[in-house]
Amino acid sequence: MKNDAFTFIELFIVIILIGILAGVVVPRFVDFRNEAQMAAEEASVRSIRSAIKLYSIDSALKDRKPFYPAVLDNANAGYAAPENSLFGIVLQNPISDHRWRKENDTRYKGPTGNYYTYDPVAGTFNPAETTP
Repeated sequence: MKNDAFTFIELFIVIILIGILAGVVVPRFVDFRNEAQMAAEEASVRSIRSAIKLYSIDSALKDRKPFYPAVLDNANAGYAAPENSLFGIVLQNPISDHRWRKENDTRYKGPTGNYYTYDPVAGTFNPAETTP
């Protein structure tokens, strides 16, 4: 009599191999996710810096003083949301991603936990030197 079924040992070996593969793949997936989140934050920061620069160029052309905006948005302190969009003064499409947080008029926290400070005199948007 011919038996074409899998034995318990064969099934056990397949389950072990799947577990080993999952142990290798899951950490790589987490790394890719963190890298993607960091890249998205860096892209947002570059957009904000470019928008501040464009604002200053527009100010120079219109002879508007100060060259840089006093604040980057009129949002309340707290997490970004459609009704509390961040960077609305300089960006045409303000950030409403709830992972961004406004601490005060010049300090923001990005999705990866990095803090950024806006200097309205110099028109810079840079990583904060210290975290709260």
